[in-house]
Amino acid sequence: MQNFLEERTEYIQWHPRFNLYILENKDLLLFGEVEQFLLKANDFPGFHLINEQKDKINVSSMLQVMEPAEKNLFIYQAEQLTTLKLLIKGCSNTINSIKGKYVQPSDKIFELPIYPIETEIISINQTMRMYWLSLLSIKDRQEIKNMVFGEMPYFSPSFIDIVFVDDFLDGRISNISFKEKFMVIKISGDIIKILPVFSKESFSIFTKVQRRILKNQPIKEALKKKFSKQTSSYKFRKNRNFNNDQIEILRSIILEQLNSPGNSTSLITYNLITNKTEKHPIDKTLTNIDDIANQLHSPLLLRNRKVFYTEDGGSRICTPKETLEKLLPLISAETGIINRIEKIPSETNTQIQIFRTGYYKSFTNTDFQFNIVDFVQTSLGKGVSIQQSKVSALSESIERYNALYQPDIPLYKISLSSLLKLNYRAISFHELSPYSDRQYLQFTGKEFPSSKLKHAVRRYTNEKIYWLPVWSLSKKENVYIPLTCCFSNLPFKDVQFGKWNSNGCAAGNVVEEAVLQGLFELIERDATAIWWYNKITCPVFKLTRIDASALEKFKKSMKNYNFWILDITNDIGIPVMVGVAKDKTSGKFTLGFGCHLIPELAAQRALTELCQLIPIRNTHTAPFAFNAIQDEAFLYGENTNSKKEYSLEYKNDLKTNIEIIVAHFQKLDLEVLVLNYSRNSIPLSTVKVFVPGLCHIWPQLANRRLYEVPVLLGCLSRQKTEETLNCQELYI
Repeated sequence: MQNFLEERTEYIQWHPRFNLYILENKDLLLFGEVEQFLLKANDFPGFHLINEQKDKINVSSMLQVMEPAEKNLFIYQAEQLTTLKLLIKGCSNTINSIKGKYVQPSDKIFELPIYPIETEIISINQTMRMYWLSLLSIKDRQEIKNMVFGEMPYFSPSFIDIVFVDDFLDGRISNISFKEKFMVIKISGDIIKILPVFSKESFSIFTKVQRRILKNQPIKEALKKKFSKQTSSYKFRKNRNFNNDQIEILRSIILEQLNSPGNSTSLITYNLITNKTEKHPIDKTLTNIDDIANQLHSPLLLRNRKVFYTEDGGSRICTPKETLEKLLPLISAETGIINRIEKIPSETNTQIQIFRTGYYKSFTNTDFQFNIVDFVQTSLGKGVSIQQSKVSALSESIERYNALYQPDIPLYKISLSSLLKLNYRAISFHELSPYSDRQYLQFTGKEFPSSKLKHAVRRYTNEKIYWLPVWSLSKKENVYIPLTCCFSNLPFKDVQFGKWNSNGCAAGNVVEEAVLQGLFELIERDATAIWWYNKITCPVFKLTRIDASALEKFKKSMKNYNFWILDITNDIGIPVMVGVAKDKTSGKFTLGFGCHLIPELAAQRALTELCQLIPIRNTHTAPFAFNAIQDEAFLYGENTNSKKEYSLEYKNDLKTNIEIIVAHFQKLDLEVLVLNYSRNSIPLSTVKVFVPGLCHIWPQLANRRLYEVPVLLGCLSRQKTEETLNCQELYI
């Protein structure tokens, strides 16, 4: 690369297989079908000058404007990037020759009219019509037509339209008049993708698959919005030159899809580089129709549901195995709502295995800083069994995926005072998240660290915002709360007053499962906040009360820790436990929490959460600094022989358990509100439960329960103040 200094005819350009995006901070994003690279401006200074909008860049002229140190670094890095084939260099003819081998579909091509290129009989009594919408060369087109379809052993009485595209999202597909059945094949690029056969009557299902595929390309979609003047389609070599083995594999995949019309429920991908094929399931629930507006305005009517499974700390109507089987079709980076599920590696041979799942999040506006973490959201699952741990991780991703704002959510924009004048019940931001005056001051003052928190907000003062009805299980009526507290990823300015969080969100096989789990979470967080911020000394819960086989697994999984359980149940009287683990070597602490009407199951849930958090406690993404926990007496609790009394008795029916909790809350002047945001196209129910007045583990320091309950319980002789509470904020 040193000849850049010597050869004035040397040119440099980004490899034409990439789309180039230059961000505001001069970071570079190279975006291709298979590879994506983010080159930070601080790490690669000067490379933003290589702009693909210019035909090619003369290296000598670039180097002349650089300082010596910058010049040497640029030459070294350019050499490395060329070796990696991210850059190409050479004379003008060389650059043009390489660029000429690639083609990029224009976004405008999706508006062109469609004509079939071929109508011929493929085999006896079978007609097949081919629509070629791809920019691959005529030679490749003829090769595929003759070698893939020419001698295909396929017979069916149905007429099949085969559509070849460069992008499944090609809008021209909807303009085709299909005769009976059709199949779409993405034929260009390094990864060929073949969808199953659809009937023309099921075209709406095909469009749902298109939308699912689009949602699984969030970065591409965000860049298309942000760089609207640039073409967003992937570039590819216009001459593919398939070899015989590739032709044979392609023929077998297409034949597999053609021979099972109506039965195949997978998108099949064929990677021409690795020579590997993958199947991506298409979930059958896509046939279901969502009516979220009607659902939100309807009463939430609970049904009696017998509990059949409680062995793993939950209250479920079926086993984890049965739940897992219906969730597996949702896992696919191409066609699913969950892009992966994987086991988190452990430093020890743990008996409790923790799984991680992920889903993609699209940006609803163009005002974002590019960060891959913002596009891929991660959830963790816990459970004594592997199946339950997988179900837990998948369920958490689903509850959060469903909570992403979608355009079919009904919108009602009005001020709080006007809403109340119309005789609607409404609950304001401050009732849902009671921040103190000092917190509001620090959220809005740039000099305070709190202003950098994602949930930092300003005080609501009766501005017009969007509201949404939720159902009061306590009073059997609709109550309006701010939309931004109901759904995440909103494109509205309302988020300056309040933001969605997952507190009270839950997923279940049925809505009753989800509501009960949401209630348990709110009760758990309330008790945890009161215990933690007041440093209350609570009784130790005996480990021997836990199922012996489960306890043995916990002991093996946490063999490097001493651990115990504290019963932090408060005035609500529903069992809440905290598992405390202390590293035998470092003396550092980890905490896990659990709630259930059965105290032994609450304790078991606390220990499974401990096992969930230990492997990730030291990662840079962990929001809470466990290592900062000070060794204090309240973490050890006190041993007592007296058995704690609880307010409610567990019943073997989900609806009954919910009703007795709701009735109990009414005695404490607490109302239970439920937002049912389930989607018919997803085989789990999802809800968000609100109980205004309960404490959150995130500090909301104007909540009176935080100060009053410890004195009410006799744990403290007088109330603490905002200044004397535990100052370590519990962002777990």
